[in-house]
This record gives sequence, C-alpha cells and structure tokens, in this order.
Amino acid sequence: MERTEVVIVGGGVLGASIAYHLAAKGMRDVVVLERDRLGSGSTSRNAGGVRLQFSTEINVRLSQRSLPHWERFEDEMGVDPNFHQVGYLFLITTERDKSAFERSLALWSKLGVPARRLELAQ
Repeated sequence: MERTEVVIVGGGVLGASIAYHLAAKGMRDVVVLERDRLGSGSTSRNAGGVRLQFSTEINVRLSQRSLPHWERFEDEMGVDPNFHQVGYLFLITTERDKSAFERSLALWSKLGVPARRLELAQ
C-alpha cells in the first residue's frame, strides 16, 4: 500500500491552488486526485471574473488580496490567464437597488476601491 503525506481530492482551481501553495512552502509529498483532466470539472465551466465590488468588507478585502496574484500569474505559472482589468458596471433600476448601491459605494470608497456613480446621461 502506497502512502503519501497529503492527498487533495479534486483538481479544479481550489485543489490545484492548494497543491501549488503547499509545494511553494516546501511540501514535496502531495498527490492531487482528479477523475478526469486537471481543471476539467466545474472549474472549466466557470465564466470567471475578478472584481473588487462586493457589498461586504471581507469579500472586498479578499478580492483586494487576490488581485496581485492575478497580475503576476503568467510570470509565475508560465500560462496566460487572459486576465484583463476592464471595469465593472451595475445597472440600478429600483430605489431599493439604489440604496444598496450607495451603501456599497461608501464601503468601496472607505477601502480604496476605485468606483464612481454614472448618471443616465453619461
């Protein structure tokens, strides 16, 4: 019976990331189990998207911490992730949505997220 120190079940984005970071910390006995090709499960069907515009502070801060990793991904991994920062747009159609958006806008300002309100004429 073979033994290994770490077994990761699932070779999607999370499993692959865990394996990568363990190896980067010096762990050498890591096995990733995936029923098909790495990244071929739900990860391959994800539309993908990286944004800072969330309504909770913890999600904004987590996204802020992840951004530098995306920016240097190709240099570190040798694979172009096709990452482009192109902005994000919320369309507000109700007063309730407007109130929620204004709260989020205040949070983003507090956390240094570049965001602004556009009026209909713009």
